[in-house]
Amino acid sequence: MSAERIFYDKTLFPDGLIVEMVIWKLPKLTKDRPHRLKYRLFYGRDGLRIVRYDNERGNGDHKHINEVEVP
Repeated sequence: MSAERIFYDKTLFPDGLIVEMVIWKLPKLTKDRPHRLKYRLFYGRDGLRIVRYDNERGNGDHKHINEVEVP
C-alpha cells in the first residue's frame, strides 16, 4: 500500500506568491514520521522559498527559512 494524499490546497496570489499545502497518510509508522503523516507547506514564489515546513525522509519534522534549515 502506498501513501494516500488526504489534503491538498494551493493558492496563487496576484503578486506571484504561492501557498501550497499537501498531506499524505502513510501506510505505517516510521522513525521520521511517527504520526503516519508526510507533509509539505510551502510559502514563496517560483525560484524563491521563503518558508517551507516538511518531514522529508531522513530529516524528520523541520523547517526552511529562506536557505536555512532548522529542526
